[in-house]
Amino acid sequence: RRFLSLVVVEHLSAPVPAPSTPQPLLVLFHSASHTCFEPLTETALFTEANRRGWYVVCNLGAVKQHYASEPFRIHTELVLDAVLEMLNTPGETAIDVDRIYGIGFSMGAGAAANYAATHLSPERPMFAALVGLSGAYSNTHTHATAPSPVGNILEFWFGTGVPGTIDAFAALRSSIFDLDAATGLVDPDTDLARNLLHVPTHVRYAELDASAYVVDQSRAFAGHLAALGHTAVSVREELGSSVHAWSLLDPAWACDFLAAHTLQRPTAATTLADRNGRYFDFLVRQDAATEFTPFTWQVDSAANSLAVSGTRNLSKITLLTLDAGLDPTSDLVVHVGPSPDLGASDRVVLGGYAGAPSQVLRDDVVVVQGPDWSYNAASLELTLYERDPGLHAWQVTP
Repeated sequence: RRFLSLVVVEHLSAPVPAPSTPQPLLVLFHSASHTCFEPLTETALFTEANRRGWYVVCNLGAVKQHYASEPFRIHTELVLDAVLEMLNTPGETAIDVDRIYGIGFSMGAGAAANYAATHLSPERPMFAALVGLSGAYSNTHTHATAPSPVGNILEFWFGTGVPGTIDAFAALRSSIFDLDAATGLVDPDTDLARNLLHVPTHVRYAELDASAYVVDQSRAFAGHLAALGHTAVSVREELGSSVHAWSLLDPAWACDFLAAHTLQRPTAATTLADRNGRYFDFLVRQDAATEFTPFTWQVDSAANSLAVSGTRNLSKITLLTLDAGLDPTSDLVVHVGPSPDLGASDRVVLGGYAGAPSQVLRDDVVVVQGPDWSYNAASLELTLYERDPGLHAWQVTP
């Protein structure tokens, strides 16, 4: 931790004098073959952000050419955690955790988007808005279309280092979608982009960028977000420009765009989990660690209800009931399904129950404790076992 703190200090810029109120944190993501000093030497983003009283951090992502691989994810998690640990101390909050922004260039644009889409726990830093500049958003598409040196790097991170060994799932969990190089279509089953519908996003690129795959992926990224119904996605194609550099983005404009947004946590979404962990107010436990786990959900605090459907590769999903704004001391309704692949191991768990419920109904029929539901006094959790793939309504009376 001491070593990490030293690393962070080298890459962290704090406004002087220190602001009297919590301020945004701007996180910058460098391009391939460069280091965290690239945004400092190639842009005025540090100067612009500090002029506004913002904090700025750019980390290496473990290595220069990471393509959002596991070392990048781990290193970035540690850096952001350390920044908040240093600056948000007991009794003194320097950073407003609802105003953490990301800007990335080229490889860094894809890394920023991937990090935002795979880090959805309110207990950790979450991004409130993103700017992607000339981004590489699909490792599978990059592997199929980029020059061989880039392909070799991707095979190192996501394969065995031997040509043709890239593992699709490993590459996709570090991407934002799977863009087919032949058809230009996005695979709707593996798109982590769906996890960004609550994050205002700006995509910018040069029409004549020499890296044609960057243009294709940037267009597809913005178009796919719009097709998913993203209401706060914008795109700017710099017509006639071939610039592949940070200079394509005006620092003042970028900070103005970001400053207009604060973190908005959704109450309904179709979320794609790439591993076990917390996603919003849900804890996801997968059946298999080498596949995605989709689930559609809605939390209605006024109706004290939860709906979960469309699950796949799911062993257990736990709702942190109190964090989600639901009341376990009142009747709570849970709609489960339809989920075509529901099996005997699928469980919907509700946290925050101080005691076993007095009654549980499934489709208006009383069910008894045992095979259909259980209560764990140690963890304060109520577990519902729904084995039918259709839509069913549970009602829990405390």
